[in-house]
Amino acid sequence: MGIESTMTVKRSDAIAMLEQKRVEVFKNDCQERLAALLYEHRESIFENYNVVEDDFVGDEWERWKLYW
Repeated sequence: MGIESTMTVKRSDAIAMLEQKRVEVFKNDCQERLAALLYEHRESIFENYNVVEDDFVGDEWERWKLYW
């Protein structure tokens, strides 16, 4: 049994995270491509990403979802 976490990331934050890792991204990349690039360049095998638009408003627990 393992723990898998899905992090909800806004588009601008995803682009900034990837640029810090020196991954080539474009401002008009789709959310699925950004999520795939974040997954490909993750730091832990348990990280998954859900990229949303910058105007997304979720509850305070929406940022992290944990699954067992």
